[in-house]
Amino acid sequence: MIQRLIATALVSAVVAFVCTSSHANQDNSWVTQEYIDNSVASMIPHTLNSPGFAQLAACAGLSHEDAIGALEKTIRSCYGAYMKDADDNRLEQCFDNMAQTALGLSEQQLSACYGDELAFDSSDEDDVQAQLDTIQTELDAVREKIDDLYRPGELTEQDEQRLDKLLDQEAVLTQKLASIAQIQYWEQMGPSERKLMALQEEIGDKQPTAAQMAELKRLSEQVRKEQMAESRDMFEAISPRQ
Repeated sequence: MIQRLIATALVSAVVAFVCTSSHANQDNSWVTQEYIDNSVASMIPHTLNSPGFAQLAACAGLSHEDAIGALEKTIRSCYGAYMKDADDNRLEQCFDNMAQTALGLSEQQLSACYGDELAFDSSDEDDVQAQLDTIQTELDAVREKIDDLYRPGELTEQDEQRLDKLLDQEAVLTQKLASIAQIQYWEQMGPSERKLMALQEEIGDKQPTAAQMAELKRLSEQVRKEQMAESRDMFEAISPRQ
């Protein structure tokens, strides 16, 4: 459970690593100071707002400002090591351990903090997750039946008819799964983030115009500010009353 929580909290780090993976072959020349600064600016608010991170930081005795400083130090340390050895795997591992390193908690302390402190108001999320789990179970069962039909030897006409129906069921269930996941993701977004996503979809693979570039920068900065404000509110909500 705690590993899943930390993985969720580090979704921004995973995204960052996906970007670095495209620059493989032990070449770190693309990691400029500007790139690192932009990574820090984007990764910190995402991690601060990840489920459970504020509670874990409070368990470690870190304030909102302390958590920001610890995350920035850790992110820059990961990139600093990468600048020396250009080891993609080590960079991935560094990001995987980012929250634990920044918080300064052992695995045992993380588990204790998780067991005693972390309580999520997730009734709606639980309902959505239950739907996702149900559909996924149905989808797995359908795919298992499809795999059974692809056994050695030619399919009979009856097998082919059954396969067609199963493939149709698979397509419907896959679409349902994607739709619910998209709605869940969309509902978690703030207004500025939704506008940013809509603009990115509008641009697609085209070269953005000067006006679109300006709007992308404005919305990105607005999203960053909103996420920082939200994370500050989260920390204040769980901080001990004086």
